[in-house]
Parts: sequence; C-alpha cells; structure tokens
Amino acid sequence: MKVVVIRHGESEWNRQGKIQGRQDSALTERGYRQAAALCTALAEMAITRVVTSPATRALATATTLAQQFQCPLVKDERLYERDYGVLQGMTYEQARREFPAITTPLFSGEPKATIPQGETVHDVVARLQRSLADLYDNHSDETVAVVTHGDLLEALVWKLKGGAMEDNLRRYSHNNCGYATLAITDKGCELVNWGMGTHLLGLS
Repeated sequence: MKVVVIRHGESEWNRQGKIQGRQDSALTERGYRQAAALCTALAEMAITRVVTSPATRALATATTLAQQFQCPLVKDERLYERDYGVLQGMTYEQARREFPAITTPLFSGEPKATIPQGETVHDVVARLQRSLADLYDNHSDETVAVVTHGDLLEALVWKLKGGAMEDNLRRYSHNNCGYATLAITDKGCELVNWGMGTHLLGLS
C-alpha cells in the first residue's frame, strides 16, 4: 500500500499563532490555495481513498482531495492533532510566559516533553500507527491519502527515522499541505520521502 500522509492547509489559528491541539479552526483562503496546489502535486498518484482527521481544518483539506480523485472520504478520530491539554487555545507567546517549564522542552522538540492533561509523543505515534495498520489490513492494494496534523506527521517521521529520545522532533516538521509518502507491506512501514513541499513555493 502506498500512503501519502499530509498536513492540513493553513488554519485561522495557524495564522494567529495559537495552539490548536484538539480545538478547531477553519482554513484560511491561503489554506484553500495550498490544498489546490497539493491536488496538482498529487494528480498523478491515482489516489483511491482519503482518510482524514475530523477536525474542520483537516476535513476541508481532505474534501478537496476526495473531490479531485472522486474517491471515498472517511473520518478517523485517531488522526486528530496531539492533545495539548492546558495549553490549547493559548498563543505560543502566552504559553511560553505562563508555562515556561512545560513549553521550553516542548517547543524545542524534545520527545520526552509532557503536557498536563495532554498527550505524549508516544501516545500520538501509537494511535497513528493503529490507524495505518487498519488501513493496510483493509486496503493493502490501494493508494491512500491520510490528512492529519503537523505534530502527528512530525512524530511519525521521527518514529520511522529511529525514534531516538535525544532527537529533535522539529527536524521533521512540515509546512501546511506538505506531505510524506510511505510504502506499507507485510514486512512493515517504510518512509519513502518526507518534507515534500515544493508545490507550495510562490503561494501568497
């Protein structure tokens, strides 16, 4: 199975510098332009199914893809963004000011960083891997687009690159509507490429 794992387009809270986590915000006009550019970039991939986080920003991105490829669109709650607990809804500046002991390791990309009332990077990887495993069990001969969030995509690449606890998660960040591709077989999951984003160059 070939899987394209995609970060959603720019949301209103992305633009405002707010921590979204499980909270929601809509795509911006730029986010829709990014989704259109993504569709063009993936046009030759013959995607047969789109699976998405139910969050509005991901669902809107996924809908654009499903319409282009005229394929089924399925929601999967395991693709939601990392739960940021007490930090959700804050700006990054506010979070740094009010919770420096939490945000210093978190925002610097330390895999061991924890969030009160939130998820760890291991929680995030585990649920995403379960989603991918179910996809393979049911659609092993398909090319599937998975629309999710920045932290999930970042954590997945980190895990597939070895998952070292001394690593920096931010090395694996993706721009809005950037993506990675995976090849999943009976032998496991291979990271084919990541950080794909040339289709976004020049977008206003």
